[in-house]
Amino acid sequence: MPRVPEKEKETERIKDEIASCNARGNPTMDIVGYSCIDELPKEISHLTKVRRINCHNNFRLSKLPDSFGDLYERLEQLNLSYNNLSEFPLCLCRLKYLTRLDLNNNNIQSLPTKVDQLKSLETLYLDSNYIMALPYTIVHLKNLKYLYLENNPLTREDDTDPMDPPVDPTITYCAVTGEELGDTTYSFVNFTDYAGNKRMPIHYVCGSEQARDMVIEEKDHEVVDYWTLKYD
Repeated sequence: MPRVPEKEKETERIKDEIASCNARGNPTMDIVGYSCIDELPKEISHLTKVRRINCHNNFRLSKLPDSFGDLYERLEQLNLSYNNLSEFPLCLCRLKYLTRLDLNNNNIQSLPTKVDQLKSLETLYLDSNYIMALPYTIVHLKNLKYLYLENNPLTREDDTDPMDPPVDPTITYCAVTGEELGDTTYSFVNFTDYAGNKRMPIHYVCGSEQARDMVIEEKDHEVVDYWTLKYD
């Protein structure tokens, strides 16, 4: 009997997990740690009851099927970090109720102009990719609160060379409440230097994981409404 390739085995395993997830009515689907698949099966569109998909650390995963966009009615959170995506999947732009999208640590070089169709998006993680510029349409994401771009070769519109983000490593307190942030030094990036448009609903991007966690924690506890930071 011929040996079944590992890639096919993984694909069939994912199909079985999709069917099982539907049968149990689980709100979360995990597709994590596969080493051979390069594309998800089209049956992913069967997850009509799922609100959260964790699909990360699949080191060869480079493509999503167009049917992924059929999850637009319910999907709210999607983790695609630590995969091998070289492009922002266009099918994601159909996910009109998506509030959180994590694309950290892929090989993405640009975002499509259709990204502005993600009207419900509040948090977008794009750290550690190869993004040099953001599409102008990103300013239309009026619900976007957090955008993370650490470790990308971003450039200014009038400069073809990658720029270093304007960080201030001396900031150790919240300028709104005056509260100390602890012993760790936090750095922040001024988002307007990237977007070039002050109408953008985001004012600042966290430049370190510790700072990011602190901001999210403060927001969750409604300690502050926003963060104000000054640069010399």
